Amino acid sequence: MRILRLLDLDKIEVVDLTKRIFEVSRKVLSQIPQEFEVKDSEEIFSLSKKDFELATKRYEIILPMISSPGDGAIVNKISLEHGIPNTTLYRWAKVFRDAGTVESLAEGRGKSLDGRKLIDPVLEEIISSAIEKKYLTKTRKGITKVIEEVGLQCRTKRLLPPHSNTIRSRIYDIDQRDVVGKRKGNGKAKDQFDARTGSFPDPVHALQVVQIDHTPVDIIVVDPVNNLPIKGRLILTTAMDVVTRMVVGYYLSFFKPGFTSAGLCISHSILPKEPTLERLKLTGDWPCWGKMAVLYMDNAKEFRGNSMARSCKKHLVHTAWRPRKNPRFGGHIESFLKTLNQELHNLPGSTFFNIKDRDNYDSERMARLTFDELEAYIVNFIVNKYHIRVHPGLKRPPIAVWKEQIVGTDSIPGIGYQEIPKEENIKLGFQPSFIRTIQNYGVSHEGITYYSNSLKPFIKRQDRGRGKKLKEYEFRWDPRDLSSIHLLHPIKKDFERIDLAKIQYRHVKANMWEYKAMMRILKEQGIREVDEDRIFQAIIKANEIEEKAVNRKTQIKTDQKKAKKQNSESKPLKKTEVEDEDPFAGIDIDSIKPF
Repeated sequence: MRILRLLDLDKIEVVDLTKRIFEVSRKVLSQIPQEFEVKDSEEIFSLSKKDFELATKRYEIILPMISSPGDGAIVNKISLEHGIPNTTLYRWAKVFRDAGTVESLAEGRGKSLDGRKLIDPVLEEIISSAIEKKYLTKTRKGITKVIEEVGLQCRTKRLLPPHSNTIRSRIYDIDQRDVVGKRKGNGKAKDQFDARTGSFPDPVHALQVVQIDHTPVDIIVVDPVNNLPIKGRLILTTAMDVVTRMVVGYYLSFFKPGFTSAGLCISHSILPKEPTLERLKLTGDWPCWGKMAVLYMDNAKEFRGNSMARSCKKHLVHTAWRPRKNPRFGGHIESFLKTLNQELHNLPGSTFFNIKDRDNYDSERMARLTFDELEAYIVNFIVNKYHIRVHPGLKRPPIAVWKEQIVGTDSIPGIGYQEIPKEENIKLGFQPSFIRTIQNYGVSHEGITYYSNSLKPFIKRQDRGRGKKLKEYEFRWDPRDLSSIHLLHPIKKDFERIDLAKIQYRHVKANMWEYKAMMRILKEQGIREVDEDRIFQAIIKANEIEEKAVNRKTQIKTDQKKAKKQNSESKPLKKTEVEDEDPFAGIDIDSIKPF
């Protein structure tokens, strides 16, 4: 019974389960804990007259079943009297008990409240079990596997399996948040379906917040000597100013993401970029330098480590981390990295995002760019494309916003540039470190020996209070330059340069991934004892071959330019540039006899 409206303080209009409306006294309902609601009676009658009559008729048929649930004799009697199968009667009774309203019995012949065709409860249980067992799991099996599982269980119980579309409809009816949560995890479901109450804090000026992140580079590079593909995955680490969207620094290498790449990216972000443009022989304006107030990172271990914490604290850079399992808080830098990789997919040797996009493209065979050429391409894209075109979020070019932030406008004062920091202090401050004892021969790191007279006072120095254990010292190193390392002097409290122990190799241009690649090549050639001398000699030889190859390419380009210039000079003038001449000038036409 449902209250429609109050007629006065004592009279109430109600409607019963058969949709009959009548007046009752307030005293009649006083014992029923029901809230008085004023309803428009027209809201109740959402069914057509025909459907309402059908629902009422069904209700009257199953009313004895509702009054005496579980009495099979009554069900058989009703079935005989009305010619309705027992299963249909049970189905009507279940629909009524679930909904509690007469109109539910008019929701389509043999259908449930949501319009689905009702099937035997045993089959419903089998379908639900198969969905839970096969579909709603981390293995993410498809609908076909669920249909197969239902068929298998039905055969075991000697039941006729339901139609495959019935099973599909049950799967489609499941709340999508539950589907994503059980198949992909609650984190994915939360990010996709829950309200996003948090957002990235809005900084107000340049270098207030800088985001940093890594990404694999979807391209294969070749060595400059033999043009053969280099094994290993390139990783690009970039730092971006949140306010201006300017890329303030980067680091490209074959190293896995770690403090090495993170630290070198940060130091590049703080220092001026003119040396980088000069080294890569690029033109353009990249006016970014200075320490960031807050360095915003994800929760990767290289950002959470002690080395990162000490380096940032030393240079008064605050650190902050995005909330766990909330990738949208790092959207600025991730959006740029995605844009950059899409740009790189146009280059020869691209591996694309996945195998499906690659199709039959042979990335290794098509690879053409060397490491240096790819680095130059990336920097050129950053400086001469990304920075100067309109950013969709800013509605302006990042370089214009940076200029406004630094220089200011008539109405907005600029923050100005920071003093250019001392390069050596910044580089050493964010370089990776290692701990070693100091031996008679010096210090060994990655199989390379370093020595300097400044190490003499600390050779085999014992650590006081720890028995005969040798004292360990902290060193910093740059994987891009193996010619030296730096000792944190325990007395001076400053870094001191330690060169290669073997003087003949100090001039060699070598980085760590070249060193390891050469080590691997020598071992593949069957050389059993691969020592420091063999590796550096091989690197020297490779550098000589590379230099000759580069000089040869330069000479070819020069010759091509000269040939092009000579060809353009030897071309006859265009017809418009000379006076028209009479083609028969000097010929006596009348004296020429025909053949």
